[in-house]
Amino acid sequence: MLTGKTASIRSEPCECVRLRSVALNLFFFFVFFFFFSFCLLVFRSCLAVEKIDCQTEVCRTLFLHYLHLILFFICIS
Repeated sequence: MLTGKTASIRSEPCECVRLRSVALNLFFFFVFFFFFSFCLLVFRSCLAVEKIDCQTEVCRTLFLHYLHLILFFICIS
């Protein structure tokens, strides 16, 4: 039989895990948001240049990293 004290001790780790999960989700959301903003700025500058050079390659690379970040965020959630 569980006493009240044992039951309260066992419920605390659940709360800690839940809070840790929420904190991780918030952290990845902010990383995702700032990286998305950065990617949009780079894409806009790449579209303004309209040249096929290293900047276009940078745009492709950033876009791939952005897609990987989206997949990672979905898998974490």
